[in-house]
Amino acid sequence: GGEYTTSITFVVEHTPKDRRGFFGSINFLGAVIGIMFGSLMGAFLTSAFDKETLLDWGWRVGFLFGIVLAIVGIYVRKNASETPEFLAIEEENKTKNPLLKTFIHHPKEFLISIIYSSLQGVAFFLLFVYMPTFYNKVLKIEMSKALFINSFAMFVLAILIPIMAYLSDKYGRKPFLLASTFLYSVASVFLFKAILSGDIKIIVMSHVAFAVISSLFMSVLPTFLVENFPPDVRNTAFSVGYNISLGIFGGTVPMVATLLIQKTGILYSPAVYLSAVAFICFLTTLFIKESFKNEI
Repeated sequence: GGEYTTSITFVVEHTPKDRRGFFGSINFLGAVIGIMFGSLMGAFLTSAFDKETLLDWGWRVGFLFGIVLAIVGIYVRKNASETPEFLAIEEENKTKNPLLKTFIHHPKEFLISIIYSSLQGVAFFLLFVYMPTFYNKVLKIEMSKALFINSFAMFVLAILIPIMAYLSDKYGRKPFLLASTFLYSVASVFLFKAILSGDIKIIVMSHVAFAVISSLFMSVLPTFLVENFPPDVRNTAFSVGYNISLGIFGGTVPMVATLLIQKTGILYSPAVYLSAVAFICFLTTLFIKESFKNEI
């Protein structure tokens, strides 16, 4: 929820201007790595246990590994200090009703945040959460193998995120947003059709191609959204816009994808949905200003 977006704001505000992109991507990178390990754990459990054992007690194994991470998270949270930007605003008493101030004074920035966060939700949940189920239910690939394919694609995504973010500190956020939204728009249907071939090698290459495109977008988006708002409304506006969009558009992806396939009979229809959302983002990107040199 709000902790994720708050942590991104916290990191970006603590970072020198010429390294904001790189450090701003670390939070999302951590989420990707965590979900990747979850996917790998799922692959291990589905291959190690039969269905009855997995449903009985095997599913609990993964939660044991979360205990250590919880301890680390609590320690970091208790020892973190506020950013200089927030403390300065707080001293000037400018933080009252930040959401109302966002709606009145920064509606354009808020709309931009919702548009990009919607694509983040659709792309991530479709390509890295829903796909193992698609492989298993539609292409009849064993769930353990489907999860391994997904984990490998996420591994590629994790490798590329800090690289792309580092480059965005040199060349700006907009080129990466333009390239990624354009590629999502024109390549998603083609890659989904390739996946439908059922050939494992083609499936892996197509999923990795999606990971490469996703790295262009998801590496720079967190920092861009922080740079999109002034400090007095930044955290609230970013958190509300991002989480509402992710909940509505990201959280409903499995249901929407399933309904699209059922109603249209077109197995690649989820890719059309992704392309449509990406095209709206592409048009938006044509009109936004570059932000990587902004003072925040």
